[in-house]
Amino acid sequence: MNVSKLLGKVSNYLHHQGRAREKEAVDKKALQLRKELLGEKHPDTIESMASLGAAYYRQGRSKKAEEILVEVLELRKEVLGEKHPDTIQSMASLAATYHQQGRSKEDEEISLEVLELRKEVLDEQHPDTIRSMAELATTYSQQGRSKEAEKIRVEVLELRKEVLGEKHPDTIESMAALATTYSQQGRSKEAEEIKVEVLELRKEVLGKKHPDTIQSMAELATTYHQQGRSKEAEEIKLEVLELQKEVLGEKHPDTIWSMGSLAATYHQQGRSKEAEEIYIKVLELQKEVLGEKHPDTIRSMASLAATYHQQGRSKEAEEIYIEVLELRKEVLGEKHPGTIESMGSLAATYHQQGRSKEAEEIYIEVLELQSAVLGETHPDTIESMADLATTYSQQGRSKKAEEIKLEVLELRKEMLGEKHPDTIESMASLAATYHQQGRSKEAEEIKLEVLERQKELLGEKHPDTIRSMASLATTYHQQGRSKEAEEIYIEVLELWKEVLGEKHPNTIQSMALLAATYHQQGRSKEAEEISVEVLELRKEVLGEKHPGTIESMALLAATYHQQGRSKEAEEIYIEVLELRNAVLGEKHPDTVESMADLATTYHQQGQLEEAEEISVEVLEFRKEVLGEKHPDTIESMASLAATYHQQGRSKEAEEISVEVLELRKEVLGEKHPDTIWSMASLATTYHQQGRSKEAEEIYIEVLELRNAVLGEKHPDTIESMADLATIYHQQGQSKEAEEISVQVLEFRKEVLGEKHPDTIESMASLAATYHQQGRSKEAEEIYIEVLELRKEVLGEKHPGTIRSMASLAATYHQQGRSKEAEEISIEVLELRKEVLGEKHPDTIGSMADLATTYHQQGRSKEAEEIYIEMLELVLGEEHSDTI
Repeated sequence: MNVSKLLGKVSNYLHHQGRAREKEAVDKKALQLRKELLGEKHPDTIESMASLGAAYYRQGRSKKAEEILVEVLELRKEVLGEKHPDTIQSMASLAATYHQQGRSKEDEEISLEVLELRKEVLDEQHPDTIRSMAELATTYSQQGRSKEAEKIRVEVLELRKEVLGEKHPDTIESMAALATTYSQQGRSKEAEEIKVEVLELRKEVLGKKHPDTIQSMAELATTYHQQGRSKEAEEIKLEVLELQKEVLGEKHPDTIWSMGSLAATYHQQGRSKEAEEIYIKVLELQKEVLGEKHPDTIRSMASLAATYHQQGRSKEAEEIYIEVLELRKEVLGEKHPGTIESMGSLAATYHQQGRSKEAEEIYIEVLELQSAVLGETHPDTIESMADLATTYSQQGRSKKAEEIKLEVLELRKEMLGEKHPDTIESMASLAATYHQQGRSKEAEEIKLEVLERQKELLGEKHPDTIRSMASLATTYHQQGRSKEAEEIYIEVLELWKEVLGEKHPNTIQSMALLAATYHQQGRSKEAEEISVEVLELRKEVLGEKHPGTIESMALLAATYHQQGRSKEAEEIYIEVLELRNAVLGEKHPDTVESMADLATTYHQQGQLEEAEEISVEVLEFRKEVLGEKHPDTIESMASLAATYHQQGRSKEAEEISVEVLELRKEVLGEKHPDTIWSMASLATTYHQQGRSKEAEEIYIEVLELRNAVLGEKHPDTIESMADLATIYHQQGQSKEAEEISVQVLEFRKEVLGEKHPDTIESMASLAATYHQQGRSKEAEEIYIEVLELRKEVLGEKHPGTIRSMASLAATYHQQGRSKEAEEISIEVLELRKEVLGEKHPDTIGSMADLATTYHQQGRSKEAEEIYIEMLELVLGEEHSDTI
């Protein structure tokens, strides 16, 4: 055997070993020898060139491969003729290179020509002709034309069964290819059935340890991964990895690929630290075996960045994504699908960082490139439209988001079919926009349909199905149907524990959502218990500085806030703010949100100057980062107006409240819950100004709108009734106030339960009406019951409980029972000093109540001393009015 032929055999061996760089060196030597011995145009010399081109192809150096393969094709046309089988094979190899480069249109043109030539030269049933059909189907698959791909692959399978037999390796390969098409179409059950059959056939025909058999195991694991059956996927992937290490070696490209695949499953399972460790090892091996610029190496960099993204390490993810993008531009070209995909990943990172304007710019560019390169109806192009819509949602531009999401849904129905998982995902995404717009009934209808379809197609325990259940619960939560939300969240939590495990991020997230529901229900102790557990789990699983962990701290602080434990809430909110400043940056939306939460706590504590300072800063940040018309910016204006309202600066509060209302009408629409809320807020300001008639008119309109939009038993609707009752109370229309207050109390008992804080608040309001009517005995009875309930539900030192004591003291005062009124008033004052501080408005109000009692008792000197102390606290010791 001559040296060149021996080198050819070595080259072939290295090819199957995945050692493409060593193959390249052998091919170069063989080519040099054949040029010297046989000449440049000898068929064997040209064959060596083709082999070298294949080596470049395997290395991902597609431009270099293209140059050689074009030359090979020209030489074969000249030497062998245009219709020689080897010439036609060169065309097929060139098409494969274009496929690798993402130039699918050129790939398709050549593949069609190859198919026609082989039909003419070799016969329609020749194995090479059939292989050309299979290659064309692969091109259609890349183009997102899965129906056409399916049609050809079915035909290929039938031909191979007829020509080669049912158990021929190529026939089995056709079955595997068809299964891949079904996976692409979202028909994972059919894909699974075929892949199981392929695996059994390959075990029988090729043996358990044949590379193709092992590949079948890997493909079956991928289907399980797609189905959300990550434990089964993990088991098979571990077995695949061990087999490939044994059969192919630890550094074979397929073995390394399997490591990456296992890491992807760990990523899906929320085991991001393990995924990270494997991806780092995969990356090092690929750099060594394939080279730093090989497409697979670059893909592993992208996977590592995705893991950092999952871990909340967005800065590190960003750095890698930028490097990946630059490498892909250099290696693959600016318009390659892989390069465009990298742009999308970078945009997603900017989205996570709250840099939505930069994300938007990139997504628009990605969409334009994909439209040009892949076509407007390619699945990847449609996916980019969906990503852009999500960015618009983040920016508060929900109308724009809705328009695009409707278009995405129609395109997916047309291209993929109504039951494809991506189509169903589009429905869910549209429902989320309706949820954002306050159109909860429409959101609910779609979410119910999504859930039914996913149960049918994916099964009840598929992650997407469980996620849809949680999404439906969120809508019920928005609708005030907290009991139904609670039932679903409990079921979701049990399912996640079973499917993903107790410490998976999704499981922990479900716990947090359940805690939020308990919070809404006024069950703050249960909310606290779960919130503490969520925080500990996230610290353990995600790390102390992960955004999800910090979010849990904020949730716990909100629970303390609800419990009246404002000092503890303040301490946590300050820590949350510092962490978010460090991890996310001071202008990230979540950081600004923490500032707003802290301002709310100061507001609750009566530290109005601090609340105002932060609220003004929050408003400026949001105007700069989000824009003047973003819903969060408008919300900041509303919060600032509330602070002015509490400060007694009702004119300024009114001006802002009017502007907020106009902006919400423009941005959200007249019937959006937030718009209606702004109307109620403006009415409250008029109420404070003594303009009770104007307040009454708005409250009546708010009540009618909420009845129409939310339903008569929604908590916000009932709240409007309570507001209206308060106005009637102020106007001296105590009968009307009583009628409404009784109805409010009945509704809240029914909807929220007898021990919900709002229900107890309704009892207190009814007692106040009886107090105004002079029915002090009835008022007293209710106030005593309110006090006992608040002690039980909120605790003895909760501001609401202390307020009940003050109301009871006022009733005793009305009854002339000044001694009892005095005893309670002294206790109220001491409690408020301890809980709220000496300068809190409610504390000073308690001093005034006690002074009034002393005055009633004829103890004018003691009353005077308290009034002087009040003036010193409010104005300062040296103020002229104090002196």
